[in-house]
Amino acid sequence: MKKSLLLILFSVCIYTAHAQFCQPDLTYADSAVGVYPLPEEGIDTACINAPYEMVFTAVVPNEITLDIGTFPLEWVRVDSIRGYPSGLDFACDPPDCLFLAETLGCLIVQGTPDDTNIAPADYPIVLSICAFAANLELCDTVPGDLLDVQYIIPLKAEGGCEETVSNNNLINPAFAIANSPNPFSEKTSIMVNASISDVVPFKVFDLMGKVVHSEMVSINHGANVIEFDGSNLSNGMYMYSIGEGKSVATQKMVVSK
Repeated sequence: MKKSLLLILFSVCIYTAHAQFCQPDLTYADSAVGVYPLPEEGIDTACINAPYEMVFTAVVPNEITLDIGTFPLEWVRVDSIRGYPSGLDFACDPPDCLFLAETLGCLIVQGTPDDTNIAPADYPIVLSICAFAANLELCDTVPGDLLDVQYIIPLKAEGGCEETVSNNNLINPAFAIANSPNPFSEKTSIMVNASISDVVPFKVFDLMGKVVHSEMVSINHGANVIEFDGSNLSNGMYMYSIGEGKSVATQKMVVSK
């Protein structure tokens, strides 16, 4: 009975985890303030009538420099994105696209470009953003004064490329993970469904990417449970990962005491 309940709970948690839009790429946690990958790192090519998904990670600063000086930043919000091929749309995590200062966030552009688009062609995308600092809401576009970078989505004709795979897939081929309870006050169970057996890193990060817990765990093929004691953590949101390299899965946990 206990095993059956565990499997049911695991299935529900995994479904909920996969329903999230995106996860920030923690490899950019120590990067300078900005949006990653950078344009020169390469943006995935889209194709007519082929599913597309591209995840961007935002490293949000704690201050903003204006012509009149430098001020503490409270948040940055993405209001809209335009210019991408018809059939695509965007979503954020956090869902309201409001990224607090000194945090990592992500934005996903996804969908299926339809045949009303002109292809092959390059589609420059423009973001409308606002930042709140010094009791003022400052709005601009990207590229613009707040962030001068230009992202371009290349679009090819139907059949011009294989189905695009996201640079940051939520569903990892090696591990599917979720934790319960979430939020939790002291302890939580991290459920791992693995397609491999291995000894891998288990890490917990704060929202700026600092490692607050790290250990090696033995994972067997199938269902696994890792008991995590977060009683020493302050209230807030954290990210945790299982695996390393290309075989890493990441999810969120919330400590609420």
